[in-house]
Amino acid sequence: MATVFISYARPDRQKVSVIAAELEAAGYEVWWDRQVAGGEEFTAVIEQELQAAQLVLVCWSADGIVSKWVRDEATVGAEQDKLVALSLDGSMPPLGFRQYHCLDVDPEAGNPGPSMAELLASIAVRLGQPPTRPSPPATAPAQTAAGSGQKRFILSAALMVSIVVAVVALRTGSDDAAERSANERSSVSDTAATPPTAEDPASAAELAAVGTTSQEAYQLYGDARQLLNKRGLFLRGAIEKFGQATALDPQLARAYAGLSVAHLVSSNYLRTQPALSRKRARSNAEKAMELDPTLAEPLAVLGWIELEDNHWQASMDLFSKALELEPDNTTALQWKSEALMYLGYFQQAVELSERALEVDPESAVLELIMGNAYWAMHDLESAQFHFRRSENLGGLTAVLNRAAIDLERGRTLSASLDFAEHLFAFEFITEAEVRPFAQFLLDAINHSVAVDDRVSEFPAPASDSDFVIVLRLFAGETEKALKAIEADVDRDKDTFVKIWSDIQPAPRHHPYFKIFVRNTGMLDYWLANGWPDVCRPLADDDFVCN
Repeated sequence: MATVFISYARPDRQKVSVIAAELEAAGYEVWWDRQVAGGEEFTAVIEQELQAAQLVLVCWSADGIVSKWVRDEATVGAEQDKLVALSLDGSMPPLGFRQYHCLDVDPEAGNPGPSMAELLASIAVRLGQPPTRPSPPATAPAQTAAGSGQKRFILSAALMVSIVVAVVALRTGSDDAAERSANERSSVSDTAATPPTAEDPASAAELAAVGTTSQEAYQLYGDARQLLNKRGLFLRGAIEKFGQATALDPQLARAYAGLSVAHLVSSNYLRTQPALSRKRARSNAEKAMELDPTLAEPLAVLGWIELEDNHWQASMDLFSKALELEPDNTTALQWKSEALMYLGYFQQAVELSERALEVDPESAVLELIMGNAYWAMHDLESAQFHFRRSENLGGLTAVLNRAAIDLERGRTLSASLDFAEHLFAFEFITEAEVRPFAQFLLDAINHSVAVDDRVSEFPAPASDSDFVIVLRLFAGETEKALKAIEADVDRDKDTFVKIWSDIQPAPRHHPYFKIFVRNTGMLDYWLANGWPDVCRPLADDDFVCN
């Protein structure tokens, strides 16, 4: 039996193969599921190797944290006190595993040597002695298990917030949700260079580009930006480090700007009271503009605050002003793109998102928005393409968008169960609730049950207004859904995109849709700025959206 059992999510196979080779080269006997011979009973072999191994090396990643197989194997490792954890992409371990030290080891990062050395040292300490027998690098067998089924039911290829954007949006119900992306607003990039190290401090030009003369403030600011872009619970660290940067350099306008973004989205990710998050966001945005009136980001923050109050024109004016100052500012590009999508200007939204992706081509959030825009245009193939791109870049909630598209396409039986499994992976429902919830969702889609008759059986979904809206749309309770979207109790606007969904009956075909458009001020914006992509005027100030 092997010394080290490697637990991982299938999309991480290539990275894991490198790690397995390094461990074998160091003299450890390694087992991972590429070594199951054809014809062997897959689950039994895995269980046998898992129990026999001296250590369980769990490879967390955006995919790993949503894999029930990885979680189960990690639980065995923890219960038997033989768990060693690493992160392949910087993802935090899920709840229940964060008390274990987790190394950052990315074999594709270009220089994994020091991190691999740390992993080898950690394994040696856990085993009580270093490896004594060298062996050649691992060679993957030419054949994996054939005809025996897959090892893992991977819930999907990869992440909060609400969890689905477009047709499905929901947010996690606790402060400990690692990722939530229903309205994954993001300051995707900034002029800050990669934070310096003690051996490689930032140059004077790099410091000046950010607006400081302090190496330490620059370092804190760069670290805060990286945490901000990860979202989820990383926001706490971002807010702390931005605050430390401004304490060191009270004139660092970009730190106040970043702090304004972090506070604005904290109501989504950290469950901060919306009124408090907006107050803090506005205060820091105004401070940033006072120090540097040429910055775009503070104007974008103020623009989003206006948007939350249905002040569409004021919001667009602020976004436009921000982009006049910094045409490539990804925060302004992204948020204006989202606002245009909510208003029905899908093609314009795509164009702005494409501009933002030219600046930051590795943004999972921007790919998610692109997918939502194409979804709203009913181009499901393009939507799925961008959702997969988002997943591959680490966007966890894109997987739920894809599951929702399957529901919309009529693949109701498998999609209902798959969707419920995803909610369990995100700890939004319990394992015992998976199948009952899948049946509830299936019944709702078939319009055989009223949402209010069953939703209370699932406390977390029932407490989330956005998710209840989604259930009402699938259940055909369109007027109730439109009124809930109009109320927008959490003030984050992420459910507005659902008015353009193609769930049957489509919301825009319901009589209340026109009332909704008037009540939310959208019609006034259309009349002043031109009709959106799928709407046209009729006589007597009437309109239709086909």
